[in-house]
Amino acid sequence: MSIGGLGLRGHLLAGLAVTGLVCPTMVSADEIRILFVSSRDAGPMDAQVRKLERAIGEGRGTLALAESLGEAHVVVQFTEYRRSIGEKGEPLFHWVGQAKLLKPPKEMTVSAIPLPEQFELLVIGEEGREELRALKSLELMLSKTLRPRAGKAVKEAI
Repeated sequence: MSIGGLGLRGHLLAGLAVTGLVCPTMVSADEIRILFVSSRDAGPMDAQVRKLERAIGEGRGTLALAESLGEAHVVVQFTEYRRSIGEKGEPLFHWVGQAKLLKPPKEMTVSAIPLPEQFELLVIGEEGREELRALKSLELMLSKTLRPRAGKAVKEAI
């Protein structure tokens, strides 16, 4: 007899589902856990970083948010966000920041390409949801330094 119509197997599956919701970093070993830190005079930059954090939480990419330095693989601090217009009249969004690799994920290796300490992500295109394109650029930048160990399937970035 089972409690509430669920057998032992059902309880185990429900427990695993809750674990995935409560602590998603335990689910995928190929994730890069990233911690964002604010700069002193961030102001409008904080709003952009919150949008980026939301995009990471909603996405299915290789990045996951870290809650502390202890669980973070990479620390990123955005110091500037600005908009400009390109030569052809297209909107440009500049995400300027710095990054520090704390420790590589267990399932990844560090390539010969170092993580740039200072960087600028340039997002080209229509206004609105540019944080999704910035997220893809950030994932691409990190994937040049952190790579899956041999024998793992590599997801190609587009």
